[in-house]
Amino acid sequence: MCRKIEGRAAQRQRIQSRDATPAANRSRHHAEPIRPGIDLFVNGEPFRHTSDSALPLLWCLRDVLRLTGCKYGCDNATRGAYSVPMDGKLARACELRMQNLKGRRVTTVEGLAKPDARCTPLQHAMD
Repeated sequence: MCRKIEGRAAQRQRIQSRDATPAANRSRHHAEPIRPGIDLFVNGEPFRHTSDSALPLLWCLRDVLRLTGCKYGCDNATRGAYSVPMDGKLARACELRMQNLKGRRVTTVEGLAKPDARCTPLQHAMD
């Protein structure tokens, strides 16, 4: 019984001291700062990559964003299955590191779909 009373007294004292502090310092939950990252656009949508900056774009697309249209084809960047349009030019996603993609616009085969859900000629060619 004494412990409850002591607990309540301690609680009252904490409330009184809390009320004496400015409201800005009262918050128990501090907003976490925004994590630094690499901002780019994937299929027209903004994306911030906050993980390993040396990660190849291919693995970011497949493993992080789950856009599996871009394929891993070989170890020496000669097959082309990993190619994606970037800023209007074809690029090899297996060779591009995330750290070099700030502000770039990447389009995957999934991003080529038309609003009415019809496939583009490029998508049909990849079937």
